[in-house]
Amino acid sequence: MILLFLALPIVVILVTSFSNNAFASFPPEAWTLNWYMALFTDDSKWPAALSLSALVFALVLGRLSSVVNRSRGGRSSTAPG
Repeated sequence: MILLFLALPIVVILVTSFSNNAFASFPPEAWTLNWYMALFTDDSKWPAALSLSALVFALVLGRLSSVVNRSRGGRSSTAPG
């Protein structure tokens, strides 16, 4: 339930990012890649795209390392003792 609470806004934002409207509407009336083309053609937005990709990479790597740690019998940081 908590995972759904955390992931649902990300899914909604991702789906609405393919909308052709300037303002978010859910579900999108038409699908387009215009916002992504604007991101990659404007040189001033590259630092934001790089930061976002580093964030996603760090989240995936951190989650993967915690899963591997738990599968090898590692302790949780909230475990007593």
